[in-house]
Amino acid sequence: MTTTVLEATGITKSFGGVPVLRGIDLAMGPAEVVGLLGANGAGKSTLAKILCGAYEPDDGTLRIGGHDVRTGSVAAVEALGVRVIYQELSLFEDLTVYENILVRREPVRGPVRGGPVAWLDRPRMIREATELLHERLGVDLDVRSRVCDLTSGQKQLVEIARAVGAQAEVVIMDEPTTSLEVREKDALRSVIAELTAGGTAVLYISHDLDEVMEICDRVVVLRDGLVVTDRPTADLSVGSIIEAMVGERVEQRFPQVDRARGGWLLELRELGVDGAFSQVSLGVRAGEIVGVGGLSGSGKTELARAVAGEIRASAGQILRDGQPVTLRRIADGVRAGIVFVPSDRKTEGIFPDKGAAWNATIGALHDFVRGPVVDRAAENDAFADYVDRFGISTSGPLQPIGSMSGGNQQKVLLARGLLQRPIVLVMEEPTRGVDVRARSDVYRLVAEFAAEGHAVLVVSSDDDELVGLCDRVVVLHEGVARTTLDGPEKTVERVKFYSMTAA
Repeated sequence: MTTTVLEATGITKSFGGVPVLRGIDLAMGPAEVVGLLGANGAGKSTLAKILCGAYEPDDGTLRIGGHDVRTGSVAAVEALGVRVIYQELSLFEDLTVYENILVRREPVRGPVRGGPVAWLDRPRMIREATELLHERLGVDLDVRSRVCDLTSGQKQLVEIARAVGAQAEVVIMDEPTTSLEVREKDALRSVIAELTAGGTAVLYISHDLDEVMEICDRVVVLRDGLVVTDRPTADLSVGSIIEAMVGERVEQRFPQVDRARGGWLLELRELGVDGAFSQVSLGVRAGEIVGVGGLSGSGKTELARAVAGEIRASAGQILRDGQPVTLRRIADGVRAGIVFVPSDRKTEGIFPDKGAAWNATIGALHDFVRGPVVDRAAENDAFADYVDRFGISTSGPLQPIGSMSGGNQQKVLLARGLLQRPIVLVMEEPTRGVDVRARSDVYRLVAEFAAEGHAVLVVSSDDDELVGLCDRVVVLHEGVARTTLDGPEKTVERVKFYSMTAA
């Protein structure tokens, strides 16, 4: 019998009387890469949190390295060699890269004068973190930088480095590539190969099925809190995995929605932000969806935020319906009819402890104020309309949004944006961490919004998304708009080419 490094048997978990896991069995052997898949809400993240000790199961047993784990304790599970790379980053934003990588593993010098106090050995910390990032991950990043100054992709790599550096027996990766560009994803594949060569098992949670087929030895699919598939990857196809995830056949197709084109609703004329991008010109007509692609650091993120008003442009003009607008803050953008849906739901989007209806309506609260109070009935009615239109899965308007799946959270954020009655919708990574069914729903809703005579600007790292959803794609490279792809020129291969070279 193959030795297991992690074995979960009969794991159950409920929240508020609603079962999320219903008798999960999962075993992993040394050096094995297991893909854990399922639609949003299937129970993947809940299972991952039980495996790492963040949650205690209601029933069932968990064995790690031959030891029974009887309590929900992260420290106890970490002591047995389990490390997690969370989808929602858990870094200390005000600390440096090297401090984050070596947190709870800091080398010290001392004790001081024979007492109980010791000094952190910072030169050694810097040296070890640099070696880990540069030599093992191939990441050129100054480890003295503060995490709050990094891009999303760089933060994800720091999170990965922290787990890898711990020399774990089991590494759980929850959507590790959602913020990564092509070269960074290649580096992660190399890290996984290195981990497994040393005997480490990897539990790989992802919505990128092509990635799973390439990386994983075995695939476990959850649906409605149950294991419905546990088979070698070689015995599966992308189609069979999708069918197992959703219980029916789903065509992976972008929506075909008729959209008449109108006049220019948004124009950028030689727009620039110091240190990010310069002289970018593009336009979006009524009924159009225009995409912006490029690698991490290309300037695409800053472009989206300049259009929305979060950061101020240092050069050029933004025109709304032919009229120049000055945007100094998000509120200026909203007043100009430009609404922004950010990529990072956890830190910039949701209020996790507040209800789903509250999260959806907070951007348009003035529409629900009646005298000195908020009309909660009207607020709930408006939310209920979007629940029906968007297919949001929720137990009710008061359900804390933090307890909802990523796909449902994204739909609530989109509802919040539309409740503000935008003319131009700016979406940053609109389907990051969203499963195949919810992703299709988001694409349909965006296309329908454009078909109503509005404009949509989509900034994404997913080249398939840009090509399949958008009418045109502007590709940035090192702060410069390299090209605009349209018609037969709009292909994934060309987006990648222009993203990666100035030739």
